Amino acid sequence: MKRKLIIDLSPGIEESLALWLALRNPNLDVLAVTSSAGKVNATRAGQNLHTILDLIDPSPRPRFGVGEEPLGGLSVDGSMLNGQDGLGDVGVPVVDLLQRPSAAKVIHDIIKSNPNEVTILALGPLTNISRVITHDPTIASLIGHLVISGGSLSAQGNITPCSEFNMYCDPQSAHEVFQCKMTKTIIPIDVASRFSVGLDVVNQMASTESGSRLKRILSALFFNYRQWLGREKIFVNSSVALLSILHPDLFSRQKLHVGIEISGELTTGMTVFDQRIKSPSRPNIEVITDFDKHVLNMFFAEAIKMD
Repeated sequence: MKRKLIIDLSPGIEESLALWLALRNPNLDVLAVTSSAGKVNATRAGQNLHTILDLIDPSPRPRFGVGEEPLGGLSVDGSMLNGQDGLGDVGVPVVDLLQRPSAAKVIHDIIKSNPNEVTILALGPLTNISRVITHDPTIASLIGHLVISGGSLSAQGNITPCSEFNMYCDPQSAHEVFQCKMTKTIIPIDVASRFSVGLDVVNQMASTESGSRLKRILSALFFNYRQWLGREKIFVNSSVALLSILHPDLFSRQKLHVGIEISGELTTGMTVFDQRIKSPSRPNIEVITDFDKHVLNMFFAEAIKMD
């Protein structure tokens, strides 16, 4: 039986790759894709997600939802790696949205119709997930599993010295989701970024029309990594999160308590994992702490070549 999935993402280049992999995987039934502000503002995020769906042209096409700006969220510039348009500034024609279906409503309706059967893969700020739960607190008990890409186990950030991008964009929503009782797993960036891929791997992408289009966007990401970070390989944290769903046995896990700093002068957006030997805090999340990089690389290479 296919695993039912909702993918909630702030669509940049790396997230587009994960979406492409998910929509082509025969073991997944992607019921909906929803956009969240982060790499770009909420309006552009919705346009970018619709554009990526047109680029991939999946069949059947999942439901589509557009998120709103986070309440009290923090402004972050994601253009250094993703370009001003969020898709590499390579001239991809952006789709105008004639309709803006609510991401929160789409998520809510699907969970209600498929109680305890749907996994939500959250690849961006947790704005939409928080709004679904705030609107209907009973919905949390009906979510099969929430898998979150974000945070930092070591408190080493990528947008501030101690804050990871997705958490920093909307710490209040992250706080609400962390406190909510549901089955949830988080893949921190300092764990996920132990895996990276080079241009040689991406050049092995399936020679489909959508694969060729996506290569063009990914090429911009490689260029930006070299220019701004001095790296020849790119992190594919969203794809690692996806692979943790498809191949759970490859990943080591530990149950911990996590909180988030929502108002610190220097620490806003910092995820604090309680790793004390005898902690008085009750675990509220499952944390991926390691994985088999060699085997994961084989699965990633297999997925990217799949016609």
